Amino acid sequence: NQRANRRRIHAAEEALDRYARIKGSMQDCREDQLIDLMTDIRHLAEKEGIDFGDLIRISDIHYSEEKA
Repeated sequence: NQRANRRRIHAAEEALDRYARIKGSMQDCREDQLIDLMTDIRHLAEKEGIDFGDLIRISDIHYSEEKA
């Protein structure tokens, strides 16, 4: 599980780095980068007709299962 979670973290870091480069926010702190990405994902979810709250709830379940 730890190995899988390290891979997940690495993939998320790579995705966030790419996002920050595209947005021009590499100088921002990680927290600000994450907030900006989550906000833009929320806009995308709305555009796609997907309930962002549902995504967060399901993500919480997945996270708890992966953390166990």
